[in-house]
Amino acid sequence: MVIGQIETVYHDSSMLEYYYYRPPFVKKVEPISGLVDGGTNVEVTGGWFDNKPQYGVIPFCKFGDKVSPA
Repeated sequence: MVIGQIETVYHDSSMLEYYYYRPPFVKKVEPISGLVDGGTNVEVTGGWFDNKPQYGVIPFCKFGDKVSPA
């Protein structure tokens, strides 16, 4: 059975909701280098970078040990 764009394998009569997301992918990162101290704006090109905070889905980027919101 297909509901919208989500295919279900079996009917579930519980009140639980399931959400399935495509894994994000990166096609390009620019620039390819920057300052060691940071501060360089980075553009990441790709797809499926969903931002759905109501479901706890918030994209981020990690450069070494530094995490930044996407």
